[in-house]
Amino acid sequence: MIGLLVMAAAGLGGDDAPTLDFRAAYTDTGNSSGYTFSAADIGTASATRRVVVTVAADDKSMGDISGVTIGGSAATQVVKTSTPTGTNKPTVSIWELDVASGATADIVATFTDSKNRCAISVYALDNLATGSVSNTTDQESDPISVTLNVEAGDIVIAAAAAGVDQSYSWTGATEDYDTALEGTSCFSGASEVMASTDASYSVSASLGGAGNHERLAVAVWR
Repeated sequence: MIGLLVMAAAGLGGDDAPTLDFRAAYTDTGNSSGYTFSAADIGTASATRRVVVTVAADDKSMGDISGVTIGGSAATQVVKTSTPTGTNKPTVSIWELDVASGATADIVATFTDSKNRCAISVYALDNLATGSVSNTTDQESDPISVTLNVEAGDIVIAAAAAGVDQSYSWTGATEDYDTALEGTSCFSGASEVMASTDASYSVSASLGGAGNHERLAVAVWR
């Protein structure tokens, strides 16, 4: 069952500054090795738009993500947590693709084996000066966090998942979505435009209760 979690459209920054625009988050509770999110919102068309997609899936197997397409074109993997080594261990990744035209696109996430459920989020970035700088972490304890070297104006996007029915709270980034699926998994995401330069900036996600097989992927653009 495919669901739309939340939608927003709030660009940040000046005319020449990199801009962050969280568009929507979607879920699918089907058991599959491939998930299609039809006509997903990818924001306002722009010759310099980059579409960023985070993908989190909970597993009935140890299969890993093998690819993401946006509007039929292959996206590039920015960062990915480690390959699951057992059941109920989620995988989280972040992907990007320059997409100049269109306000919607089919987004397809493909895995090497069947998953129990999948969640994605979609962001539109614009006016980027360079590519991405990324980081990731895999933890069994809570909270999960990543330390980043950021500059003023950098864009941070983070996605977290755990094999437990709870909610996340975020430090260092503003929550964009948070959902629990089928009583066994939770997926959450946050983003931020950095106000200042910090060589040891921390982004942290904390569950409301005990953690279980937590994963966090974070990427930075400037």
